[in-house]
Amino acid sequence: MQYIYKKSLLSRALNIGKIILVCFILTSVISSSLNPLYNFDTFDIFNPDAMMNTNATIHPPMAGAYASGHYRNLFAELGYSNSTIQQKLENVWQQLFYGNDDDQRVYYPAGSDMAYIKDIGNGDVRSEGMSYGLMIAVQLNKQDEFNRLWKWARTYMYHDSGDHKGYFAWQCTTSGSVMDHNAASDGDEWFAMSLFFAAGRWGNGAGIYNYQTEAQGILHNMLHHGTINSVTNMFDATQKQVVFVPYANGATFTDPSYHLPAYYQLWSLWSKEDQQFWADTANTSRAFFKTAANPDTGLMPDYADFTGQPHNDGGHGDLRFDAWRVASNIGVDYSWFAADPWQKEQSDRLQSFFMKEGMKTYANQYSVSGSPLSSDHSTGLVAMNAVASLAATKSQAWKFVDALWHTPVPSGKWRYYDGMLYTLALLEVSGNFRIYAPPGEAQNNPQPIPTTPEATPTATVDKHTPKQTPTPASGSQIAVEAELASNSLSGGARAVACSACSGGQKITGIGKGGTLLFNSFKVDAAGDYTLSINYINADTSPRQISMSLNYGSPVTITFPGKGNANTIGTAQVKVHMQTGYNSIKFYNDSATGPDLDRIAIHP
Repeated sequence: MQYIYKKSLLSRALNIGKIILVCFILTSVISSSLNPLYNFDTFDIFNPDAMMNTNATIHPPMAGAYASGHYRNLFAELGYSNSTIQQKLENVWQQLFYGNDDDQRVYYPAGSDMAYIKDIGNGDVRSEGMSYGLMIAVQLNKQDEFNRLWKWARTYMYHDSGDHKGYFAWQCTTSGSVMDHNAASDGDEWFAMSLFFAAGRWGNGAGIYNYQTEAQGILHNMLHHGTINSVTNMFDATQKQVVFVPYANGATFTDPSYHLPAYYQLWSLWSKEDQQFWADTANTSRAFFKTAANPDTGLMPDYADFTGQPHNDGGHGDLRFDAWRVASNIGVDYSWFAADPWQKEQSDRLQSFFMKEGMKTYANQYSVSGSPLSSDHSTGLVAMNAVASLAATKSQAWKFVDALWHTPVPSGKWRYYDGMLYTLALLEVSGNFRIYAPPGEAQNNPQPIPTTPEATPTATVDKHTPKQTPTPASGSQIAVEAELASNSLSGGARAVACSACSGGQKITGIGKGGTLLFNSFKVDAAGDYTLSINYINADTSPRQISMSLNYGSPVTITFPGKGNANTIGTAQVKVHMQTGYNSIKFYNDSATGPDLDRIAIHP
């Protein structure tokens, strides 16, 4: 009896314990929206719903956002609600731009209509931070703050005359006095891109608020400044690479984090001049990354020779603070254009290295071979590594996204650099870092394109309601109208009526800045194809246009004259298509090309 009684007591105790445990779990789940739970395996705070997805495979899109109009929101894919994501962005904005002076804000109004971004640790204002502030403002639709920052930069940092005319001084005091007249090339690059986006988002104003005109001027100055008392162009014309500093020896090497192929790709479409240079520079930067990255660790140096080899100047042949940003440059480029499959390999390699080093403990400085050079763990590097997830293919990428989510907004003495990178990363990872085409230029294609390899919807060729560029079946030919709505037109290229054309329209105005871009021509298998181009050339003499496949090196195609506007000619060229989506761009920087009716490919 005593044994049975004790067993009964034990049974009751176990049942009571189960009830308490269930109550604890239910209470935790119910309160999870108010209080985060802990992952007892890693002691990380996490969203319970999000954690269910961290082992899921990740599929980078086969078409970039420029072609598809789809910007991935990795936080949403991980399980966070859109309202929570937007609130996080607003909280970051409020703290860094309108928080207290002591340890929160980096944005400081100056007078009635200007403001600056302050490097708190060094007590100065830098073109890097000002241009980041502009980009953050335009992406978050904050025009007043954008205009204030832009007027401060244009008033105090811009050189209206002298050896540096057309450039921005990289360093000023908070009162506007120039501390160093030299330019840092990345600042001018980000200024130009932010201004183009401002023109696209808000339209152009007058004077310095004609954003598009200001952006075009910066592009011109970067390439056409010339050499004046050792002040050089910002891009090496032979190497087609951005230089570290456009002055003396600083112009003989580069900084990998200054390479922004996604921006150059847009400038090849939007610049009034030098479009071919920008297209070539985008491809050069993509190739440069392959030589600059350590093949084992994926780490890149702060400074590099144009060959990609580390430039060992003051320890900058290692991964220091500049080089953090390369992961983001690659992630954004893949997100927008998906032009180089290597970027997926690189992002996986880089994240694998930092995973091995320890997600909560990896250092903020390394030799490119992987030896730690510090014991600090920095928010800015955590942020940039998360952006690499936009191109990554391994499930480990979710851990980097979640690490960014749970990293607090930077505060204190070093909040400037960490805070700017942190905010940019949140925008990029949440799908809020977007392309806004300026007036007169083609916006990214608004038609959705499959974003995972599994998504293969039925193609349609209806030019009035296009859903997807057709896919050629084996041994067959597929024709795509030049006026298809999913194509992009820029620089004066436009659709006009054409009674002789297959779809009743043609694209005219190709050349002298006018471009036609077939955004997403899909093939099931990589290989050699014949591309047939139906055209109209009413002249008796030939016309030429350049064709670039997948933003590669252009080929020149000659279109013999037909002598009238009602005769359709056909030109053919051999092309090598990649599996999945391909882009085909037609343009001529200096002369007028023929009108295009349609293109067709067949094996």
